[in-house]
Amino acid sequence: MRARDVFNEAREAKARIDDLQERLVLMHERIGMQGRALESCFGQSLDPMRKVDDLLDWEMEEYDSIMAASRAALGEATELVWGLARMGYQDAADALRMYYIDGMDLSFVSNKQGYRQEVVQMMLDTALSFIDEQGMAKVKEAGR
Repeated sequence: MRARDVFNEAREAKARIDDLQERLVLMHERIGMQGRALESCFGQSLDPMRKVDDLLDWEMEEYDSIMAASRAALGEATELVWGLARMGYQDAADALRMYYIDGMDLSFVSNKQGYRQEVVQMMLDTALSFIDEQGMAKVKEAGR
């Protein structure tokens, strides 16, 4: 696996985590709103725990497995960022972290670092090539 693959997976993992957390908030809101609405609209006792049970089942199965895989992908990319920073490439490490791990867009990263977008893109590409040339194990070891 190449560094670009690791970091692209980390960026996708960040998006999955954000999406799952948003879905979780929406499900919690639906449970509260629909539970009250069903009881007041129909005037009868429906199973208010069904939605809670559905949420818990989803959390236990989908949420936990996706979050674990996503955190692992982010963890691997973070180790590479730490190694790159410890090797003296702090600007490149910061750009990789903001773009791939934090999921920021390129314009945000360029504004934050004070470079043009083209320079940041070149910095990202160069950092990924450097990691591949050095070997991921060596770069990770530098961060420990």
